[in-house]
Amino acid sequence: MRCLRCGHKWTPYKIETSLGWRQCPKCRSYSVVDDELFESIVNDVIKERNPHSKRLFPILGTLEKVLEKKGITFRPLQTFHLAIAVEEEVIKRLKERGIKG
Repeated sequence: MRCLRCGHKWTPYKIETSLGWRQCPKCRSYSVVDDELFESIVNDVIKERNPHSKRLFPILGTLEKVLEKKGITFRPLQTFHLAIAVEEEVIKRLKERGIKG
């Protein structure tokens, strides 16, 4: 699991999905997402990101991927928090590779 507020990563003791909302053990935020889903979205965005694109708002492509993977079942603010966290991670990884995001 990954907290979208503080960035903390952890493995929950119980993996059951019937437990309802998860809570970050560090900051107590309920704005958390499964790490596999997060990594999947980040990898999809990186694959489709064109470094030569003149796109004014690349976050819109990221938001599109988030909605494609997660659907509209998320709460709206949590969807935006996820898109922002994914975009920040994409930019960080592209900089590590020496590619301007």
